[in-house]
Amino acid sequence: MPTRGLVVLVTCTFLGLGWWLGQSAFAQPDRDAAAVPVPHAPDAAPDPLALTPDRATLSGWIEEVSDARAGNEGDGWRFTVGQRPVVVLTDPTAERMRIISPIAPAADLDPEVLTIMMRANFDRALDARYAVHADTLWSAYIHPLGPLTEGQFKDAVRQVVTLAENFGTTYSSSDKVFGGNGNADDAPPPAIPDGVI
Repeated sequence: MPTRGLVVLVTCTFLGLGWWLGQSAFAQPDRDAAAVPVPHAPDAAPDPLALTPDRATLSGWIEEVSDARAGNEGDGWRFTVGQRPVVVLTDPTAERMRIISPIAPAADLDPEVLTIMMRANFDRALDARYAVHADTLWSAYIHPLGPLTEGQFKDAVRQVVTLAENFGTTYSSSDKVFGGNGNADDAPPPAIPDGVI
């Protein structure tokens, strides 16, 4: 059985590698300083066999959930749900996708709100998460492309939009709470087995 130090080292290595690989999905072209910065997928040519669902299927799902015709930019789409802007990014090389929605400038977040968001990421945000990139707070959902189903995609868009809309109030992505049966604020955290931390 590996020592605890080795487990921590391997875990940190994988987390660091995951973070480093994730940075490539946020490469940005020059942009107007007044525009909300939107991460872009790498400029690699998509492999049509790597996308499951394929681009046409994903475009169809986006059209079904969006309130206006979605704009397509390479491996990404911009659209709105209600008044909320939503961006879908795909990276065929990494076989991943992101659904994101901007919420607020990150500089405006105080430490108490950051703590609330991290707690929400644990039990109230479910599959969507709060994330910061390019000095912007985002609601984000990240998933492998291959096993993505239409139901998962539509639920993910709903959670991203709901999490963004609930920023400052319930900080939740739905009416469900992980490990709880009621109000997210009153739900006790799920028990963590001894020896896990």
